[in-house]
Amino acid sequence: ENPRVPVLSDTTLKLIAVAFAAGLGNTAASAFRVPYEVVKQKLQTGQYTNTVNAITTMFKADGMRAFFPMGGVYIQMLRDIPYAIFTLLAY
Repeated sequence: ENPRVPVLSDTTLKLIAVAFAAGLGNTAASAFRVPYEVVKQKLQTGQYTNTVNAITTMFKADGMRAFFPMGGVYIQMLRDIPYAIFTLLAY
């Protein structure tokens, strides 16, 4: 009988686990980071006078969609996930 040979080494499995964790963690972080960045940019451009005014006005106008602009989350994730994976793998 032939003993079963693992397809992937322990080192490779650990690297995959770290990459997956980095991607998953960054995906969760984007759910909080994107709305923060949207509000911050609106304040920086002078569209609103303060944070409370920005959040309430944006929510009344567009609901939750105001904080997640079309493509905003995806573009940030496309940029940040590979960076997070590389950073954690290099650590």
